[in-house]
Amino acid sequence: MKNIKSIVPLLPAQQLMLSATLKDKTYLYVQQLLFEVQGYSHIKISKALDKLIDSYECFRSIILYEGLKQPVWVSKDDVR
Repeated sequence: MKNIKSIVPLLPAQQLMLSATLKDKTYLYVQQLLFEVQGYSHIKISKALDKLIDSYECFRSIILYEGLKQPVWVSKDDVR
């Protein structure tokens, strides 16, 4: 894996959400947002999403758990 910024153990609440999801595959933890865009510009939206990803680490992170004693949160510097 390239561009790793940090690897940290999950917080207890994150561990609970992960274990609940893994135990019951029908249970999904989803937070959905809906945006209405007027004056559509593919280039501007793409640049805005890039800036959002660059600004917030959670959009550049994954959770690894298979084969590990404890699940970890892996943050990357860049995801492109």
